[in-house]
Amino acid sequence: MKTSQRLARLEPRIKLVKRHLREWNDLLLHQKEVRRLTQEAANRQFAHIQLLDHMDARMTILELKTRQAVRFAQVVERQIQERKQMKVRHQQEEAELENVLNTM
Repeated sequence: MKTSQRLARLEPRIKLVKRHLREWNDLLLHQKEVRRLTQEAANRQFAHIQLLDHMDARMTILELKTRQAVRFAQVVERQIQERKQMKVRHQQEEAELENVLNTM
């Protein structure tokens, strides 16, 4: 295979990999921000509870921590699913590109 043909086949792969890397970066930054905002919301709720009566505050904090743990677990699970879906989509795109390049 000539060098020009190799380069012609390599260029689409490089573009695809660059796009995939940008998508992964965007997804991970977004997921990090979601986790940060979730934690900040929980911290604000805990700050308000400290103003309550001591016994009421303990029960309320326990309830909030339980709800926060469930909410955070749901966020993490959704993010895991998003990453799996992106990985599958990227694998499909790579396979499609490989098929197109093989028919050239």
